[in-house]
Amino acid sequence: MLRLTENTPLILTEFLIGDTVRVPEVGNVTIAVNTISGVELLNQTTPFDSDFSYQGGFALGEGLAAQFLKLKVSFQSEGISRYYSETIRLEKDLPIFVTPEQVRNFLGVSDRELELEEIDLYASYISVAEILGDLLVIDDNTVADFNNLIMYHAALVNCFSLELRLLKSTAIDDVKKTRLSKGNLKPFIEEISSKYNTLLAKFDPEQEIEPTQLVEVVARTDLFTGA
Repeated sequence: MLRLTENTPLILTEFLIGDTVRVPEVGNVTIAVNTISGVELLNQTTPFDSDFSYQGGFALGEGLAAQFLKLKVSFQSEGISRYYSETIRLEKDLPIFVTPEQVRNFLGVSDRELELEEIDLYASYISVAEILGDLLVIDDNTVADFNNLIMYHAALVNCFSLELRLLKSTAIDDVKKTRLSKGNLKPFIEEISSKYNTLLAKFDPEQEIEPTQLVEVVARTDLFTGA
């Protein structure tokens, strides 16, 4: 998947097809971009030259913070017609400076336990922005707190799935334990939730925002042991 910021040039010069990088060598290069619903945004045929490159940007649909597009390119290489396709995630240029790596490091998990692609900062941005509404004013004084809100939100959203799949990798006295086991996940979530709600309150001097519980920890009972 290609990630592209709204109105930022999409630069195409070479194409990974299978395990091999291919470049146009002769004839025409056709580039087509459509929305997932099939609306055509671009259909351009360009005569090949040795300095071939395509640079063009796309605007998001009204009211969208992100949108998926389908890119298709056809060209001639080594005497064969080649076809390249890829999904583009088009994103609004938002004041998000926290990274998926920071969220994962905050949770203290590895790339095997939580892949970066699963951390959707834009979804967290939308959720936080909807909660704050007109109270959301981003400037030099609030941008750090706003990005921390996004990080805490993304961390909380991923906590439940982490409980289900974290590897039992820490051996203590031959007893396998997870870093976020059922026993210590609840206070961890409560700590993040407290920080999250404290920051929300900083944007709301009138205390109109109700504390938010994004994750509910459910105690599971083993049918055989009763534990």
